[in-house]
Amino acid sequence: MTLTLSEVESTALKAARGAGMAWGMAEEAAFAARWLAEQGLDGLTLLAHHLTRPTAPPTYHNHRWQAAGATLCPIATGAALSDHFHLPEGPLSHPVDLIDLSAPALILPFLATSAARSGVIIIAQWHGCTAILAPDTPLAVTDLDHLLTDHAPVVTITAAALLPKSPYKTTLTSTTEHILQTLVQRTYVPASDQSRRGAGASGTDDN
Repeated sequence: MTLTLSEVESTALKAARGAGMAWGMAEEAAFAARWLAEQGLDGLTLLAHHLTRPTAPPTYHNHRWQAAGATLCPIATGAALSDHFHLPEGPLSHPVDLIDLSAPALILPFLATSAARSGVIIIAQWHGCTAILAPDTPLAVTDLDHLLTDHAPVVTITAAALLPKSPYKTTLTSTTEHILQTLVQRTYVPASDQSRRGAGASGTDDN
């Protein structure tokens, strides 16, 4: 069965509602599934597996996001990270750990949005997999085998500043410039009576 992006989003929304999510969280789940599909990843299957497990929203303590006695919901956690991104408990202030997280790839769409909004690079790491999200840049992943894992004991989120962009310039030595100009001169056609007669427009544009 092949679905369009709109169908992925619609299916995810309805499935999330059927799993008991409130409208707001269901819309976040649909956004996450579609974003992963746009990256060429099977976010809908990952979401389907996640929705069959009992999970809970996060609480924050000492640089750690976790759900006491339960598996952490990636949709609720992704939304919370976006809301708290610039606050002391957010990853922009210091690296944070997400403990016992279901379907960790589902947090990537939220991190990508935060990276674009804040102009930073965000790095998410779990199970030896590293996902790098930067503004106006496709998702970069070091280990696709572990990217779509159903569960991660710990996911570490780190934010890093973008390197400033500067226009590229190169400086030529006089020797190099002389060599290049000599070679360039060889491409010029020597002046002749015929070339002079052919120079300029052959007519006028007065008509």
